[in-house]
Amino acid sequence: MVDRTPRARLVWLVAAVVGAVALFTVMAVLTRHGGNPGWDRALFGRVHESPGEVGTVGELARYVTRLGELPAMLLVTVVLAVWLGLARRPRAAVFVVVAPNVGTALANGLKVVFDHPRPDVRLHYVPLSTSSFPSGHTATATVVWLTAALVLVRYLTTRVRYALAAVCVTVPLLVGASRVYLGVHWPTDVVAGLAFGAAWVVGWYLVVFEIVPEPQRPGTA
Repeated sequence: MVDRTPRARLVWLVAAVVGAVALFTVMAVLTRHGGNPGWDRALFGRVHESPGEVGTVGELARYVTRLGELPAMLLVTVVLAVWLGLARRPRAAVFVVVAPNVGTALANGLKVVFDHPRPDVRLHYVPLSTSSFPSGHTATATVVWLTAALVLVRYLTTRVRYALAAVCVTVPLLVGASRVYLGVHWPTDVVAGLAFGAAWVVGWYLVVFEIVPEPQRPGTA
């Protein structure tokens, strides 16, 4: 990690979890008790001032949104797990398999609990089968790609790890933007998906690697 001391790193991780949980809670309260707030509808309306064919940008959004779907999730998870397994990092390998899968299942469960309606069906440009809050694609992208970012920063030794991690962190933001652009989610759904995914992954990372330190491998100092 970037922080120089374990204590500083721990503080930043705890702060990230608390902040993400607080943000998700705010979005949940707004959605549960007040429907969609005015700024939420206004932002969505600005994106869709002239509903119709989504054009070239929409086609690009359809490709981007797939980075938050099951095939992408499985590919990233398998690649990371194999790499960590070959590197004799069993705890990390289990982490990259369990954390994203359980987090995705929990996010889908929250969608059932909130059962929040999606935007006007006339704006939907991709198939839908579930409710709106939180954004499942955004949550899935966050738990998968943020897991990848944390693992890459932890275990790669070259400076390129930060560039790769930055790409991984950017992916969920792009997926979330694509969901709003495609008319299938409110901005609050996307923010909640990002917050949920961040809280889940960073929380588990905190427990697995910081609170319960990873055993050193034989021959390492």
